[in-house]
Order: sequence, then structure tokens, then C-alpha cells
Amino acid sequence: MNLIYSTIDIAMAVISLAGFLLAFFIYHKKKQKKRLICPMRSDCESVINSEYSTWMGIRIEILGMSYYAYSFIAHLVLGYIQGVPEWVHGIVVAVSLIAALFSLYLIFLQAYVIKQWCVWCLSSAFLTISLFFLAFISYDINYVSFLLEYKKIITTVHLFGMAIGVGAVTITDVFFFSFLKDYKISEQESAVMDMLSRVVWVALFLVIVSGIGLYIPQSEILNASPKFITKMMIMAIILANGIVLNIFVAPKLVRISFGESHNRKPGELHHIRKLAFALGAISITSWYYVFVLGALRKINTTFAEVFGIYLIFLAIAIIGSQIFDHFFIRRNHEETPQV
Repeated sequence: MNLIYSTIDIAMAVISLAGFLLAFFIYHKKKQKKRLICPMRSDCESVINSEYSTWMGIRIEILGMSYYAYSFIAHLVLGYIQGVPEWVHGIVVAVSLIAALFSLYLIFLQAYVIKQWCVWCLSSAFLTISLFFLAFISYDINYVSFLLEYKKIITTVHLFGMAIGVGAVTITDVFFFSFLKDYKISEQESAVMDMLSRVVWVALFLVIVSGIGLYIPQSEILNASPKFITKMMIMAIILANGIVLNIFVAPKLVRISFGESHNRKPGELHHIRKLAFALGAISITSWYYVFVLGALRKINTTFAEVFGIYLIFLAIAIIGSQIFDHFFIRRNHEETPQV
């Protein structure tokens, strides 16, 4: 490691310390129940106290402090140690990449879901993304050879993500359809759905990041593979479907049915429920199709054939979800006493 890398490591340690203090500031304000003033004159309180202010039961600011503390120690140590192995730098870059992607996810939530900006949260995201950018450009890593060397580990992570994703989306769909039979979602059911949804997102994240790690060293070969192109298109559909289902549809569905006797217009709930059923069908069909594609060694077919079969399965699943919805509506009407 030469001098410039040591200097950059110290700079990144300073940035990490600033990030830790910023996350601690938010944590302290929330713990003391003091209002967080936003210099942008936006509503910071709506952001830091929203339903998205925790991840898997852990408060975002605590996750932030943990990451920044790790980053501070790692870069402080790396700044003074010579001859650090390449894999150590690789881990630092990988962790900073995960943190940067998570920050982009939080920015997305502010922009399109919460629809409020928090300058403190944006500042933290800027620091996190800066740490990844500096680590990526400063460490002397041959990423292609590095990824090839650790291909088995990356493949294991990829398979683990797929297994978790298929399992979680199966359980999610079973619970989701079951919970909506009576047109209501209780508080406990809502918490279960939210937890399962986050597990699916974690699985999707693992699959995408590890998939990128597998793609980079073999990009020329994979770009000519119908199987790979199909998998990438379906993963894009899974991602878009998950955003609509988990971020836009599910919260509305819960607000309409949560703890109420459904004295609103029936059509409103019916429309959202039908959409939710269809999106759930898309999710489970897509995950299983990608899983099966990944399990097959070779496919001697064209992209049109592979993707066409997927579209057929998708159409059957969506139609089936609507038949399922109609069946329960009819049964509910038959069982409900006419007043």
C-alpha cells in the first residue's frame, strides 16, 4: 500500500466519524423525544418516525452508527498497516457497497413513499455513498481476478439468496391470501407481512449483488446466453413488482382494512385487493421460474422460447389469482347474512 492509499484511508476514517456523529445526533433527538429541525424546512419528523424508520426491528440510526463505527475502525487501521491482503480491501468495498445501496433505498423511500425530505438523512446518505466511491477508486484491486478467485463463495451467496427468496415469497403469498379472506388485516397479521416482505427484499438484494459479482468476470459469455438474459429480465420484473406491491399497494391495503369494520366503499378495497392478488401471483411465479432456470445446467432454446414459456406461466398465475379472488368474494357474499 502506498502513501496515497494511507492518506485516503485516514480521510475515510474522518468521514466515518462524521457519519457516526450524525447518526448519533438523530438517535439522541429521538431518544430525548426532541423535535428534529430540518434546515430545508421539510418535515424531518415524518421521515425519522415513519414506518420505514426501522429495518428488521432495528432502528435505522442504530444501523447507521454500527456501520460508521465499523468503517471508522477499519479505515483507521488500514491507514497505518502496510501490505494488507487484497481480500481485506475487497470486504471493505463490499460492505461499503451494501451500505451505499441501502442509502439509495432510503432516498427512494423519502422521494416516492414518505414524500418528505430530511436533510440529516440525506447528509448521511451522501457520506455513505462517498465512502463507497473512495474505497472503490482508491484500493488497488483487480476486480475481475478477485471475483474469479472467490467465485465459489459468491455462488454460494447467490444460491442462498435464491433459496431464501423462494421460501419467503411462498410463505408470504400463503399468508397474504389467507389474511385477506375476511377482507381484514389485523395488527399482528400486518406485522407478519411486513417482516416477510423485508426478508424477501434481503433475498433479492443478495441475489442481485452476488449476480453482479458472477456477471462481471464472464460478461461476454453471459451476454450471449438466452438463459442469463431471461433471468435478468425476470429479476427486473421481480424488482418492479416488489416495489409496487410492498411499497405502494400493501400500505394502502392495510390502511383501508386495518382495525376497521369496512364501512368504506366496497369497490375501493376490492380494486386494491385484486391488484394485490395479481402482484402476489407475479412474485411467486417469477421467483420459482428463476430458481428453476438457475438449477438447469444448459438450455438449448432461444430467448424467445424461454421467455415465452415464462409469460405463459405468468398469464396462468394472474388469471388464477383473479379466479381465487372472485371465489372468496362469492363465498363471502353467500355466508354474509342479508340485512
